[in-house]
Amino acid sequence: MGLFSFLAAPAVGIAMLGGMLLPRAAAEQQPRREQPVFCARSELVLVPVAVTDRSGLAITGLTPDQFQILDEHEPRPIFSFWKEDRPVSLGLVLDLSGSMRAVLPRAIEALRTIAESAQPEDEAFLLTCATQPRLVADFTTDPSELTGSLPWARADGSTPLIDSVFSALEHVRQGAHQRRALVVISDGDDNHSRHHFAELRRAALEADTQIYTLGVRESRRHRAGLYDLAELAGVTGGLHFDIDNRKDLPEAASRIALALRSTYVIGFRPAGSSAGKWRHVRVRLNPRLTKSLWDRRMTVFPNSGNTPHGQRPNAALPGALRVSARSEYFIPE
Repeated sequence: MGLFSFLAAPAVGIAMLGGMLLPRAAAEQQPRREQPVFCARSELVLVPVAVTDRSGLAITGLTPDQFQILDEHEPRPIFSFWKEDRPVSLGLVLDLSGSMRAVLPRAIEALRTIAESAQPEDEAFLLTCATQPRLVADFTTDPSELTGSLPWARADGSTPLIDSVFSALEHVRQGAHQRRALVVISDGDDNHSRHHFAELRRAALEADTQIYTLGVRESRRHRAGLYDLAELAGVTGGLHFDIDNRKDLPEAASRIALALRSTYVIGFRPAGSSAGKWRHVRVRLNPRLTKSLWDRRMTVFPNSGNTPHGQRPNAALPGALRVSARSEYFIPE
């Protein structure tokens, strides 16, 4: 059976189509006919899912029966389920425009946290955003090649943020691994892009890439741009962090790094004919089977000793859990 992967949306879903044919030797033994002897077509949508608590701590140890899939508002049975642990091709996008000047040292520290958390087989590139997108370091497995020049970086110039994320989406496709992700660190300001956000959103939906965003909102001026960053993360199944205090950037970055290693992949078959259409999918936790999560010992990242809001270490309150997954997917005709 051959599998051809296509992008799926909200929760980062990938649609797969398989065609099954008889082996050549068997086919040669069959009488010649105008129609194929046998042809089967099946569709499987794979949806990457992250589950976190209110503070962004990743929750692991969940099982398939604790999830529900709604395809066009209709429940669908879960066909496959696993925890994602494949190597990743990662794009790092750092806003170096003038509006990031006060935040830059902490932003660099956050980027270094993510780069140094990579696994040996992971690869990453660094693209900066200042007046125009600039590829500072191409794909590498050495974190020092990504961060070596950053101590001398300056925040200056205008902000083509949308164009920069566009460029990163295109470049990450050249990576060696099937699994792809972007991390964007910015205040959300954009004043120099040729593309519009609607175009970027569509491109993100059509790319098999999860986008994680760190949005610094120390100024009210850039609030609309931060909403756009949150939207990008939402439609691709990534995570978005609103950072009110620049000192929190490195900690949020560590949570993104760990979320990259704490992703579930849920597979289901769509109901009815879906070829050539965009469809909506929703992933949620099964309320009946998650009420006991507060009492269950679970693995929570990062260090449970720093768990905020007085939560018990290694535990999660069901009502506070957040499911991040793509919301749309498309299967070509």
